Amino acid sequence: GRAGIEWGISGVPETFIVGSDGTVLYRYVGPVVGEAAIAKFRAALVQAGTLKGASGE
Repeated sequence: GRAGIEWGISGVPETFIVGSDGTVLYRYVGPVVGEAAIAKFRAALVQAGTLKGASGE
């Protein structure tokens, strides 16, 4: 739909981490599988201020 065009989504699945100010902090194209993908998400969430540390605590 229109939101997909505005966000530049090219296919599914795509996952975004969006900051509190509405900026896209991280975009991941493809299925979120395995520790490498989860580690990238954790790092982006820490950067966004959502997690206090890489452990998620």
